[in-house]
Order: sequence, then structure tokens, then C-alpha cells
Amino acid sequence: KEDVRIIRYGLDPTPFDGASQVRARGQLGIALDVPILLCPARLDPQKRHDVLLRAFANVLQDFPQAVLLCAGDTQLGGASYRSHLQRTAVELGVDHAVRWLGVRDDIPELMAASDLVVLSSDWEGLGLVLMEAAMACRPVVATSVGGVPEIVVANTTGLLVGPGDDMQMGKEIGALLSDPVHRTRMGAVAGEYARSTFDLVGMHDATEAIYNELLPHQSV
Repeated sequence: KEDVRIIRYGLDPTPFDGASQVRARGQLGIALDVPILLCPARLDPQKRHDVLLRAFANVLQDFPQAVLLCAGDTQLGGASYRSHLQRTAVELGVDHAVRWLGVRDDIPELMAASDLVVLSSDWEGLGLVLMEAAMACRPVVATSVGGVPEIVVANTTGLLVGPGDDMQMGKEIGALLSDPVHRTRMGAVAGEYARSTFDLVGMHDATEAIYNELLPHQSV
């Protein structure tokens, strides 16, 4: 154990601090009172967009004006999978409320536009987008897989569900959408947690400290 040190990944909060919900929604052409869910994930079977689409179908029953933004695309040669997901949306009757945005370089703005961030993966390594969601002060609803529970503090910075459980995912999304005060508070706590836990400067300092410890006579 003495030979193992854990240094948490760090993010620069600046892009998230500068994002504006009003500006972002204006660019998307979506009114401020419309509930927005954001799924920033490539279109890949691992990410289980099919589970999210089924959950979203349940959400629309109580929030018919809600919009789901899917930011990401398939890898090379994956156009057929994108078409499969789009057909699934049609079959579920949610295609009118889903926007397939493709690859985006403005994730901080999209997170600012959203009310919450969702991730329905069957497995994850770290779940970097969930760290970004916290930096953006957005609560998340995500599957409790891989490193996700290390990023999301359950019932504090977000809500966790089992993989493949579209019913529970829809229920948790609805719970956050129906309580703006709780949702905003959870997002604020997530932002504070991210800035204290996923600090970029702290990551650099911790890395430098280990090098200096291993090389005590040389300053890095």
C-alpha cells in the first residue's frame, strides 16, 4: 500500500464558469422553461442509449415538453447503429423530443443549457462527463457502474441506478425535474464538490510532490 498513491483527475473549471444558460438555450432555440436532459456520450452499445430512450418515454408522460439532447456520434462505420437508435426513438414515440447533435466541442455550453445530465452506460472506466457535469453544477442520473460511484456522491451530487433499469432511471429523472429547488441545490453541491475534489491545480501539485519525494535532491 505504501507504493500506491491515488491522484484524482483534475479539470479546469474556467470553461464551465463562463457558460451561460440563457445564451446556450438561445443558440439551441429552446425556451428557458423547457426541461432539458443532456446525454454527452458517443453512440455506442456500451452507452445503452436504448435504456435512456425507454426511460425518457416514461419521463415524457409527466413532462411532455421535455427535450433530450444526445451529444456524440458513432465511431467510424457505425452509421447503422445511429439509425437503429433513431428507429428506436420513433418506435417509442419520443423522436419528436430527441435531438441527435453529433460530435460537439461546446459541452460546457450544452451542460449550461441542461437541467440535468444523464448517462446510462453498462460499464464505464471513469465517467469523465460526470466530472464535467459536476463542474457545470448540474446533478446527474447515472448507472452505478465502473468508476461512476467514485465520481457521483449518491443522493448528494446525483442519483444512481442499476444498469439496464430504464424504469428506475425514468423515475429518478422525473423526481429531479419535479423539484427544481432540490435539483438546483444538488447541482450547487456538485459544483462545490467538483472544485474541491477534481481540482486541476491540486492534481498537478500532488503529482509534483510525489516526484519530489522520489527524487528528494532534485526539484521538478
